[in-house]
Amino acid sequence: MMAKKTQEKLTVERCSFCGTELDQNVKMIANDDQTAWICEDCAEKCYSCFHEEDNPIAEDELQTKKKSKNDSSMRFKPSDIKTYLDQYIIGQDHAKDILSVAVYNHYKIVHDNNKVDDTELSKSNILILGSTGSGKTLLIQTLAKCLNVPLAIVDTSKMTAAGYAGADVETSLKLLIQNANNDIERAERGIIYFDEFDKIAKRGGDAIVSSKDVGGEAVQQALLKLIEGSEVEVPNGNKRYPNEECQRINTKNILFICGGSFEGIEKIIAQRLNLNKSSGAIGFSSSLPTKQAPIKFGDVISTVTTEDLKTFGLIPEIIGRLPIICTLDDLSKEALVKIMKEPKNALCKQYRKLLKIDNVDLEFTDNALEAIADIAIEKHTGARGIRGIIEPLLLNYMKICPEGDISKIIITDDYVLGKSDTPKIVFKNTKESVE
Repeated sequence: MMAKKTQEKLTVERCSFCGTELDQNVKMIANDDQTAWICEDCAEKCYSCFHEEDNPIAEDELQTKKKSKNDSSMRFKPSDIKTYLDQYIIGQDHAKDILSVAVYNHYKIVHDNNKVDDTELSKSNILILGSTGSGKTLLIQTLAKCLNVPLAIVDTSKMTAAGYAGADVETSLKLLIQNANNDIERAERGIIYFDEFDKIAKRGGDAIVSSKDVGGEAVQQALLKLIEGSEVEVPNGNKRYPNEECQRINTKNILFICGGSFEGIEKIIAQRLNLNKSSGAIGFSSSLPTKQAPIKFGDVISTVTTEDLKTFGLIPEIIGRLPIICTLDDLSKEALVKIMKEPKNALCKQYRKLLKIDNVDLEFTDNALEAIADIAIEKHTGARGIRGIIEPLLLNYMKICPEGDISKIIITDDYVLGKSDTPKIVFKNTKESVE
């Protein structure tokens, strides 16, 4: 009976899932010895099943791929994008709403521009302001992952004007092309994120905060042509030579997002809102201690205006090409605790999985997580600095866990705060814990 069944598989190409026979209209995939087959429809269903949890819009992605093989910037509804962001980012709901709508409108323009009538739609690039560790970079990375578009993250503070040592503006395009696997068409629908954008604010004029020398304004000027959309030649090598081969890329449909902490802009906003003035304060008396609490970045950043950005040191031309302004809230203690526990890529989940490979259970008490959050707030590192707090706590135990003596590690607040030299340890073959 078994021999007969094997012979049938060898003679009849039939999908092992649905039973469909191979013909000219059905594509099949076989295993190495061609004893099992799967048709194209079943393969797509399998793909959708495995990716549904990680990407709620995977099915839409499959359908879009059928229509356009080379178009990777699929159109998703803002609610779909927001739902995806919620899986990885805690809080920042207003920022996620702004970004979801902004990227949806951008790629809607990329897909449909000039297809209905002669009205040409202009893209809207984005400026993000948020304290260190508030989640700016994570937001952009998650957006690119959701949309399945290439992303280039560029440290703007290392950029210089053409002719000076350092990276020039074309470096960002070269990185985008590389991340698109040298597919120019796909790169032209990607995202470039200029991080530390506040570091190229110009000196002089009305600027209260100076972040860099006059080269900052020169870099802003160099970025104008790039951001507004133009044909740019990108050299293949590390340096530009007269006869060097170049690639041409059109930046018209590239979404440019600029982000930074803009440290000190709260002072500019407070001055505009007259928040620094106290009753009876004259001369230098405003610098004296008062009962008035100091102005915090998160308290006023949501009221930032283009004039504030101009005073900070951004040139009007660059501000005009970043019409969408998105501000991020400072992360509270409660938000930091949730960040450590709830997202798909939460640090507690990562470390728990890492130790589970060595058959060791890891637990963080609620008080321990609150203590870690307090340290992050005190150091002004936000969520970005949490890993640097947890890693030293677990270092010695990640070293000895492979030896197989430890069954469970419990991180307590006393251990986090240094009141105890060790966490609670449960050894194998014993129910007792050791502190």
